[in-house]
Amino acid sequence: SLCGLGFLEGVNPQDKVALLKLLADQTDENASLQIRRLEPGTMDGVKAKVLECRTSRYVCGSRNAEASFTLMVTRDVTSQVESVETADSRIGMAESANRLKSTFLSTVSHELRTPLNAIIGFSEMLEGKAGLTFTEAAKLEYAGLINQSATHLLNLLNDILDLSNIEAGRFQVLPDL
Repeated sequence: SLCGLGFLEGVNPQDKVALLKLLADQTDENASLQIRRLEPGTMDGVKAKVLECRTSRYVCGSRNAEASFTLMVTRDVTSQVESVETADSRIGMAESANRLKSTFLSTVSHELRTPLNAIIGFSEMLEGKAGLTFTEAAKLEYAGLINQSATHLLNLLNDILDLSNIEAGRFQVLPDL
């Protein structure tokens, strides 16, 4: 039986059942369990500690009067659990950033490829590689489309450079005068 219930008073209710089962189990000689225990904290009131509870069963006495007892040793593993949770959080953030980077690169490559294809296609047509001849009006129209596509590309690249400078902390906002 348990001598005093002081330790159990602070155990998280969800963990209390598992802890009592661990202590009552007579079949497992050595077992362990992690529980959360609420303890008076510093400035923010109550703080939860994560404890690793290890039990060992011992039998002593003679054949006629055999007695058994359970020894439970607890160890504070709060910092280790927090370290694992922090690492898991950082891994999740890194994976999310990697997905965002992949999406960004895919979108940028599509946005860059479209005007480049127009520039290449219209410039090849003007060079006569397609074996066609064009009127001066058509040539002017195609030159205008090439210029429009090149301007679009330049704007996209400037936006990408602006994003890079913002990320590096080198972007200045100048007020309109």
